[in-house]
Amino acid sequence: MQFKAQFPLDLARANAERTGRLLKWAVLPPLPLFALGVLLLQIFAGGHAAGPDGQAVQPWYRDAFLLSLFAVYAFGQLVALLQLRDMRLGLGKVKAVLGAMPGSGALPSAMDLSARLQSVNAPGHLLDLVQSWLRLGQAGDAEAVNSLMERAGRKRGKAVERKIGLHATLNRIMLKLGFLGTLIGLIVTFPPMKSAILTLDPKNVEKGASFVQHIAGAIDGDQYAILTTLIATGFSLFIELLTVQILRAVCGRFESVNAGVDEWCVSELQPAIRRGKDHDAEGTLARQRAFHEQVLQAERQFQEQWLRAQGETTAAFLESQQEARQQVHEIQAGLARSVESLGRLVRGVSEGMQQTIPIQQGYGRRLDELLAYERQYRSFLEARDGITVPSRLKPELN
Repeated sequence: MQFKAQFPLDLARANAERTGRLLKWAVLPPLPLFALGVLLLQIFAGGHAAGPDGQAVQPWYRDAFLLSLFAVYAFGQLVALLQLRDMRLGLGKVKAVLGAMPGSGALPSAMDLSARLQSVNAPGHLLDLVQSWLRLGQAGDAEAVNSLMERAGRKRGKAVERKIGLHATLNRIMLKLGFLGTLIGLIVTFPPMKSAILTLDPKNVEKGASFVQHIAGAIDGDQYAILTTLIATGFSLFIELLTVQILRAVCGRFESVNAGVDEWCVSELQPAIRRGKDHDAEGTLARQRAFHEQVLQAERQFQEQWLRAQGETTAAFLESQQEARQQVHEIQAGLARSVESLGRLVRGVSEGMQQTIPIQQGYGRRLDELLAYERQYRSFLEARDGITVPSRLKPELN
């Protein structure tokens, strides 16, 4: 009754501390169990040299079948050690997330709690789950939180089944290997038993002396069969009674931590989401009414401003129209002056062109005179080249 009265997250923190103490002890057995397996093999299958009454027996580490039994057992202990180490790392992340979550008292807002969780550098299943709850809380959806909680519970259950199921599978393999070793030992006894029975035949008197040796060989086969069964059963007991039970205890403690968080979600978070949703609904109605009033007021202000702007626009339009008329008159007067100036310029150009006509005529007559003079000069040159002067009259010879 004392635990039920506690705040759910406080209970989850207390269970997390207990889980941490359990994990400190849980990481110790795998190595002693490994050494105990080696001791068991060394005691029952250490091997011995050949004696006067029997053959030599190889030690277990030279026997392929016994070595395979130990390999499966050692693999299981190594996996258990790694699983417990991962659980310790995961527990540290869970403690960091629980430390960032609120204690007993008023629940902070979803936004504040989400910001506090984001500041925690502890990614893991618990942080993702709580952040998903808070996102749904900010959206005002409390029903979807239940489905997330159930889905997370199923995922945790499957993870526990995988952890423990691996060792259960190794346990079954160990027992089947032990049964297989028993069959191998029994098969080994058949040849010496047959040889021993044949020595009892009166026709084979010379073989009667080896009857005891053949029986001893058959007993060695029986010993191997019982030995493999004993070792496999011992390893199976170590796995079932220690490894599997330790993992079950640790996973159960872990689930108690998650159960505390789930209880906090049901008893604290979901009611807060529903209250916030109802409060938001009332606030939404109030905001709708206020918004409607603001719309009406804005519409009245718009009509007043529209009428005022319409009057101002009409006056401005009339004024601008009058100014435009004045500007048009000024432009028309300017165009008339420009056209008049252009006419005077055209008349002046026409008069100037009429004055240039006599000049052009005089220039033509002068050009004809120059052409006539050029023709006369060319005729003179041609006549001069045709005249032959006697050599006696040439001044350069005399």
